[in-house]
Amino acid sequence: MKQSRFDEIIDRRNSGCYKYDGLKMLYGKSELIPLWVADMDFAVSDEIISALSERLKHPVFGYNLRLDDFYEAIISWQERRFDWKVQKNWIIAVPGLVPAISLAVLSLTEPGEGILIQTPVYRPFYDAVLDHKRKLLTSALVNTNGIYSIDWQDFEEKLKQAKLFIFCSPHNPVSRVWTKEELTKIGNLCAKYKVPVFSDEIHADIVYPGYKHLPLASLNDFSEICLTGVSPSKSFNIAGLATAVVIVSNSEIKNKFNELNTKLHLYLGNTFGIRALIAAYSESENWLDELLCCLDKNRIYITEFVQNELPGVKISPIEGTFLAWLDFRNWGLTETKLQEIMVNKAGIALEPGTEFGKDGEGFMRLNFGCPKSILEIALKRLQILAREYIKQEIIELYNNPPEKWTAKHKALFAAFIDALNKGEIRSCEKENSIWKVNEWVKMGILLGFRMGELTIYQWSEAKPFFDKDTLPEKQFTLADRIRIVPGGSSARNGCYISAGVTIMPPAYINIGAYVDRGTLIDSHSLVGSCAQIGKNVHLSAGAIIGGVLEPVGMRPVILEDDVFVGGNTGIYEGIIVQNKAVIASGTVITASTPIYDSVREKFLERDSGNSFTIPSKAVVVPGSRRLKSNPDFQIACPIIIKYRDDKTDKAVELEQALRI
Repeated sequence: MKQSRFDEIIDRRNSGCYKYDGLKMLYGKSELIPLWVADMDFAVSDEIISALSERLKHPVFGYNLRLDDFYEAIISWQERRFDWKVQKNWIIAVPGLVPAISLAVLSLTEPGEGILIQTPVYRPFYDAVLDHKRKLLTSALVNTNGIYSIDWQDFEEKLKQAKLFIFCSPHNPVSRVWTKEELTKIGNLCAKYKVPVFSDEIHADIVYPGYKHLPLASLNDFSEICLTGVSPSKSFNIAGLATAVVIVSNSEIKNKFNELNTKLHLYLGNTFGIRALIAAYSESENWLDELLCCLDKNRIYITEFVQNELPGVKISPIEGTFLAWLDFRNWGLTETKLQEIMVNKAGIALEPGTEFGKDGEGFMRLNFGCPKSILEIALKRLQILAREYIKQEIIELYNNPPEKWTAKHKALFAAFIDALNKGEIRSCEKENSIWKVNEWVKMGILLGFRMGELTIYQWSEAKPFFDKDTLPEKQFTLADRIRIVPGGSSARNGCYISAGVTIMPPAYINIGAYVDRGTLIDSHSLVGSCAQIGKNVHLSAGAIIGGVLEPVGMRPVILEDDVFVGGNTGIYEGIIVQNKAVIASGTVITASTPIYDSVREKFLERDSGNSFTIPSKAVVVPGSRRLKSNPDFQIACPIIIKYRDDKTDKAVELEQALRI
């Protein structure tokens, strides 16, 4: 697959880059994945590079005069992209939209007068009000399951007290692209109360399919109350060239604003910023369209990843911008602690939610304007962090169960079950050749039963019984690529069954079980809770692989890869059957019965799990042993009669393996 220009990873360190070279100063570590400040990690368009290179050929860099091509580029862009006809004399050049907001505050209001913003919002909105001794009025956006909307009653009440409204469109950080209806209502209310609007539309070019950015000033006659801030700095990744414009049609507002801009000598501009703006708006539209495709893929990826892989975390719908607004409040951590684990455990620098006001507490902003490969690494790190969060929460709830199970607890359990279903967590895992029980996973399963309400199951008309098992059966789709022969097999939600597994009816797989690819589970077989079944295992008809939930430290039955289990066989009590072993039909193996190795002429010794491990390639058949205390009685004693070798490995039937 051909790589996009947006797949290239560019090392920005030691380039005087705030995003990377400021990490040590701001986060205490320099080796972090920086997904915080809102600039992108993509190379600018070839056309911008060419324009700047051409300007560099001229050896004089004196004061600037913007020629007609500067204004024409802006006018054409606004008309092509937003169907907004802008006139040249409406355009005021500024070094950036943050200083432009302060210019609006200073030129249109007096100290002590009210200025309205909608929170949470970009920090400089607050600073522009408070640093200039104005009264801060806030109208909090309403968060409904991650979707933000305007509290119209509160907005109107605050607007009555305001002399200026600073508007973010599209919104940073919640990624809203305001609808025509919302914009019209805002415009009508501001016109009604004669409140000018500074509309920061710096993210206007970054809008995704299904949404459309509309400049507030382009609707009705709202241009009479609007100062619209636009810039190529975000969409064309040239924030360091300090170039923006404010578009104002109202002569009175424009004159007040421009008078202060001129007095402060902010209008002269950056030589390279001027050329870059022209090249961006006049020649780089194809580059932007490619960028939008890349960002849209990142947007979809991060949205699905957060929803499916980060338990307890919510993501607001991303309608515009390259910024994701993540809600970590369910993790129950202070912002300091949340930031600490992001930096020290995940190695990621995100923007803390309180940077956007008190309404951002418990949130983090993530900048996905980077190659997808970098985003994938960062999100995988977050996934590991999320798994640790689940683990700690489950241990705490298991040891200190609450009086009442809340929606948060149930959401945590749902995420836990989802991770079990995907095989991302297991009740038992092999570490350094030793199988280790993950007690916390068993605790999580048991918590699910504690959360459940008593349910009546009707065994027959006369014999109902009660249970707490409210977990539904596992549902499969074609995408799972599991062959389930019709006839009554079932699997409990919370077990993992890999692609390539075949299940013959009727068979049953219990919660917490793990069944790896290529395995056959034949008719009337049962895989118990938390049992671990490796690759290419054959469970013949009627095989029972015992499970165990309590005590939580007890090891489940484990069948490693390529094990063959004959019909009507039972394996229980933490037995491990190592790779390529054969268990003959009718054999019952438990931790309570001795196992004799006739090849090595000795009984197996108990392993670290206080059970037995059947060695790799062992061939085990049913047997018995007389009691020393009473020879008239015999007890079951499975016997290892041989070990498979190259010759027997070629055998395809158990009978052949036993005869050779």
